[in-house]
Amino acid sequence: MFTTGVVTTEKPTLRARRREQMLIDIRAAARRQLLAEGAAALSLRAVARDLGIAVSALYRYFDGRDALLTDLIVAAFTAHAEAVEAATATADGDDVRAVLRAGFLAYRDWGLAHPADFALVYGAPVPGYRAPAARTTQPGTRITDHLTELAVQAWEQGLFDEATLRNRAARLNPDTERELARLCRERGYRLPVPAFALAYDCFVAVHGAVAMEVFDQLRPVLPDAAPYVTDLLDTHLDAMVGPARERGA
Repeated sequence: MFTTGVVTTEKPTLRARRREQMLIDIRAAARRQLLAEGAAALSLRAVARDLGIAVSALYRYFDGRDALLTDLIVAAFTAHAEAVEAATATADGDDVRAVLRAGFLAYRDWGLAHPADFALVYGAPVPGYRAPAARTTQPGTRITDHLTELAVQAWEQGLFDEATLRNRAARLNPDTERELARLCRERGYRLPVPAFALAYDCFVAVHGAVAMEVFDQLRPVLPDAAPYVTDLLDTHLDAMVGPARERGA
């Protein structure tokens, strides 16, 4: 079959462009509601009022509050993951510790820059709402999958300290060990359980610190929490894959 090799792309129709712009406007209005009132108070009526349109018009895009919440959750998870992935892509690819560090710092930066979205996906459950796993599981696990894959690279490079691994294995509760092993099997994480435990320790510590910072729970003690969170991250990275390399090493 003869082909010219020319690839043609169709421009979106005016109707499609208007629909996409309306979705952008709806999401922006919904985020304003999240920031002002919290996820539990979100409603299509409030969003419509913000946009100056009839609430019935929103049902052309979302069939109810839960559908809008799901859309916002997927968007938040995706944007957060993209920020982490972009940071790791631009870090020193030959230094997996530096790549991990860049990813965790981007995790924090995104949370501080998007507190309403962070609270939506990592805060208290919204009463009466149950996130559909078919839509939210993949975007919701994207960051942990990405950071764990970097930990796998560190493992394959032999960066994990044997004594640290033995100590972590000795402290593993049998029930925790079984659950971590199950998660490794289900997610395809190519790590022995003690190594995965160290990686998970790092993630839990950083996420917890970021959540406390986003929810303004560190400010009474640490008005500027950046040095503390960075020290916490470096402490866990040192335990996991060793200290930072000297420049030029």
